[in-house]
Amino acid sequence: MALLDYLVAFIPMLGILIFVHELGHFLVAKACGVRILKFSLGFGPAIGFGNFRLRWERGGTEYVIAWIPLGGFVKMLGENLEVQGEEPDAAAIGARPDEFLDAKPTWQKLSISFAGPAMNLVFPVAVLVVGLMIGMPRAATRIGTVDIG
Repeated sequence: MALLDYLVAFIPMLGILIFVHELGHFLVAKACGVRILKFSLGFGPAIGFGNFRLRWERGGTEYVIAWIPLGGFVKMLGENLEVQGEEPDAAAIGARPDEFLDAKPTWQKLSISFAGPAMNLVFPVAVLVVGLMIGMPRAATRIGTVDIG
């Protein structure tokens, strides 16, 4: 039974850590002007059945919450097209040249790459600070009686 308890606690915590990691990549890429094609939490198809899925599009970015919660990714415009053997999609055809990841200087590419691990380092510190600010309830220290002798 303890194993099941650990799994029930592990899966949501892993999902939170993955979300924070990918959010770091996403925010820095947006700040650098790279077009984000897809932000996915999890792998596989979007959660849902038929037309009702946890998938939406906003600002040219497709957001997905997928079935397998053991990862996630941020797909940026111009990211590894040669390696994956993919053809450019419709978003790449209408994109400005400065929106491609390959068009960015090396320092911006490195900052995008290191943003995920940096967020994983900042997140526990932020959780600790909030936890310390909120505090934890604990029993008051009171002496009930004193024994003679």
